[in-house]
Amino acid sequence: MDSLDTSLTAEDENFLAEDRIVVQKLSGGKRKVSASLLIPPSSHAGSLSSNYSSSSSSSATASFRFQPLAAVNNTIILPDHSESVAAIDFCGFTLDAAQQIYSRFVSRTDPNSPDELLDYMKSETNRAKDEDELLPRVAMSKMGLGQAIQDRIMDDRFEQIRQTQSITAWVRNTIEVNYETLLLLQQRLKAVAVYTHAKKKRKSVQHPETFQPETVWQPSGTATVTSYIPGLSACHNRPEAHVSAVAVRPVDRPDHYTLYRGKAAVEMGDWISSDGSLQLEGLRTYARGDFNLNNPAYYWTLELETAERYCNYTATRCPYSEIWLLQVQVKKTFVDSLRSKDLWYSNEWKEFVWHCRKGLQPPPRYDDFWKTNGAELMKGHVCQNSSRIITNIKKEDVQTAISEANVLSPNNQFKATQWCFLGIEVMSRFDAEVKGKIHVEIRPPPDSETAVGKP
Repeated sequence: MDSLDTSLTAEDENFLAEDRIVVQKLSGGKRKVSASLLIPPSSHAGSLSSNYSSSSSSSATASFRFQPLAAVNNTIILPDHSESVAAIDFCGFTLDAAQQIYSRFVSRTDPNSPDELLDYMKSETNRAKDEDELLPRVAMSKMGLGQAIQDRIMDDRFEQIRQTQSITAWVRNTIEVNYETLLLLQQRLKAVAVYTHAKKKRKSVQHPETFQPETVWQPSGTATVTSYIPGLSACHNRPEAHVSAVAVRPVDRPDHYTLYRGKAAVEMGDWISSDGSLQLEGLRTYARGDFNLNNPAYYWTLELETAERYCNYTATRCPYSEIWLLQVQVKKTFVDSLRSKDLWYSNEWKEFVWHCRKGLQPPPRYDDFWKTNGAELMKGHVCQNSSRIITNIKKEDVQTAISEANVLSPNNQFKATQWCFLGIEVMSRFDAEVKGKIHVEIRPPPDSETAVGKP
């Protein structure tokens, strides 16, 4: 997310305090604000914003549906500044670790260094390079993470999902999503202040003799802060010109496959271009996935429940973040046009996944799976264990050490499957294919409906 000036002037603070958007100034560089700030524009009371079309349009690149919400009357605690000890604390670090990270950041010797505060936070994961030999909580403590964020990452409900990646990978993702979410919330808060200021100034000029300060928002009922600000909903990942809001999820189209993916909204970036074309870079896996040795790839699943599990785990780890459940419909003729390979749990699956995760060239019998002019689409089961676990297995032990227990099985009810679209050219064709057939279920942050402190 681009860095913008989100600092609040004394006048901004006064306006926000008058309107009870900023509820209380706290010590330690923090403020208590309305939890309504978390809620996506247009989601209040489950209604559709006038800024969006009320029905799907053939010209729209994507459709959205907003999860209905009850009244929001609670508050959240936000740092005053995005580059501060409080901001690092917000992302999940202990106060002591946050102070040390911030001290290193502000005392960096090269003022022109491209490294940002987020880079300094993510580098703390290097303190647990021996993660394989440590219990997860010991590794996270070495990284400087606090108890609350450790509890979220280690939530037993998502043990199988967690095991698909290393603790380091989940920590880095959690920190990044939390920090990008903080930047977004501070942008929203600044936008509220600017809009409130301009509105009151305009009214005082038009009717100076009768002007009374007007409250633009009250923390009760079903309205949200963001619903009162024209254009705020036209954020970088929901451009109004190319999206439509719908009341129900689109029905499955004939002669199409429906695929799903879960993601935090801040990870999507500028996924819709100014001309309405799709660029789903935020969904790319760049190398060493289950089926993509060295090519970038998109991973999707046919199972709604599998995508739901990933959404729920992200929501648990990042309680202030807006979560997206993405649904695309892909023509069967498009899928049939791709060079496709199936690889379900088997000795071959074990061997190929091990080589891909390890970053090693597979035996020649797998050339059609990964070399130039090889597979453009691979379908198969999802490996449950992180790359570190898989790659620590010796080559001669692959067949005995990897078992059916290494296949992701949500709630032990079925084996999760994945479709892997391989290579830049195929992904570009995929983007063009699903334009107008991509739908997003927007889920407000889980902590927008409950009283919260720090994540």
